[in-house]
Amino acid sequence: MLHVANCVANAGRIESGDSYKFYAEGVTPAIARLYEAINAERVAVAAALGASVPTLADWFDRVYDVRGATLVETCQRLTYNGDGPYQATGTPKSLDHKCKDPMRKGEPFDVTHMAPSPALSVLRVLRQVSPVAAAGPSST
Repeated sequence: MLHVANCVANAGRIESGDSYKFYAEGVTPAIARLYEAINAERVAVAAALGASVPTLADWFDRVYDVRGATLVETCQRLTYNGDGPYQATGTPKSLDHKCKDPMRKGEPFDVTHMAPSPALSVLRVLRQVSPVAAAGPSST
């Protein structure tokens, strides 16, 4: 969910070849709001199915022991802390980075194929204009 939203929201930067720290610099307040909207939908879908899942902030805290005052600060800590797990996460070289599932023979696959929801619907529409979608399924 995070990778696709970040790529779509930073499409201009990626397509222009801009090099930036994917999470520390790529997660702006606007992108953090998108993450939060997608996360709220994920938590609501789980609850509707009778499951309890951690919020994004709780997950970062539980898995990485990192929680900032905001999601932007959390992403910065994940990258810039001396033990930050995202230190080496650089900029994707293209928009089809991590958007193909080899088990599905190159078909675009990501969380936008999940349950219908407003924030994911936006990503679905934007994903349709990406180079991967425009080219169609790969023959590899």
